[in-house]
Amino acid sequence: MRKSNYDFSGFYRIFGDMLANGKCSNSHTRELQKELNRFFDDSECTQVVFSENGDKMFFGMRVQPEMNANEIYDYLMGNDNVRISKYMLEIDGKLLNPMLELDAMELTAMVVHEVGHVVNDSAPITAARQYLDCYLADNRETLKISDSIHYKEILMYGLKDFISKYGSMFYSGDVSEVMADDFVHAFGLSEALESAMKKVMSNNIKLYENTAVSRGVVFAWTLRLYRNMAVRRVPALRMLNKMKFMTGSKIEQLEMKNLAMRIQRIDNDSLLEFSIPSPLQARMAKNRRDMLRSIDDDYYEYNMRVRNVEDEDDALYLLRHINTRLAIMEDYINDPRIDSKERQRWVKVKDKFLNLREQLTRTATYKSKTYGLFVAYPDIKPDNY
Repeated sequence: MRKSNYDFSGFYRIFGDMLANGKCSNSHTRELQKELNRFFDDSECTQVVFSENGDKMFFGMRVQPEMNANEIYDYLMGNDNVRISKYMLEIDGKLLNPMLELDAMELTAMVVHEVGHVVNDSAPITAARQYLDCYLADNRETLKISDSIHYKEILMYGLKDFISKYGSMFYSGDVSEVMADDFVHAFGLSEALESAMKKVMSNNIKLYENTAVSRGVVFAWTLRLYRNMAVRRVPALRMLNKMKFMTGSKIEQLEMKNLAMRIQRIDNDSLLEFSIPSPLQARMAKNRRDMLRSIDDDYYEYNMRVRNVEDEDDALYLLRHINTRLAIMEDYINDPRIDSKERQRWVKVKDKFLNLREQLTRTATYKSKTYGLFVAYPDIKPDNY
């Protein structure tokens, strides 16, 4: 447990020296990495990156989670609490601009806020799961599972982008929302964080006006790409080629380069081929057997609970379980080993659950997490930041 009387003098010295010199050296990034690992001692900062960013889009700070693409379906569909344990921090050189008049304490408060929202608990993964569940419900889809590392990396790109923006002050125009951070308040950095955010906003370099759109639009875009690669491949490559020259983030540029490579390596003949990977295959096979045995009881229970859902948490809980059962049923229906009569039977059962999900999304307590689902990137010009 981190103590609220933590000595931030190391952070102040590093940022003070950076501000005085108007630049960040390799020694600064190494020292900052050490300070981060001292303070966030239950997670690991693997690298601190400083981007000069002279004429490209302002991004502020980016906390990039390090995650294993082979575990993407566990991240998105699992029930266990998952906390990000490794990350990289990237700092925008524009934060050292004298016009912003930021001081060392304000930069420290920003770092503590940004990193804390990624590594302190399982909230980012939980929020991503809720976003996915709502996306599937809103678009009447199920998440097919592929054993291709390229498809996994596509989903991972969207998930990491969502997590990096979740809770970030640079993707929120609501000062009160940022100031509600109890973690920053516990260390006496609230006033410095509020002052820093107001300075960023007053200089008109905040990233987006709509918090919900800015945090979720890339994740939604990758979900649409994942679902329909045949149609979206060429537009996606064009978009990535455009955006990598506009973002000031080196990490984001590398992520875009990797995503473009994955898209190009997917064979046209296998665009729509999905299969269950191992060990997920064994676990889902067991889940399928267990679920199919109790499907009637499940439907009766969920039907009653949907009729009596009381709040948003209940609705999201039910939505997650319904989506899981729909994914398992779709896997079973697509199994070539079952006969047509058996397949027709489960198609009807699947339709019942789809109707149940539709009924749930119409309840007054359900609130979609997929705001901005069909919002494209703005027509950004190189000098518009």
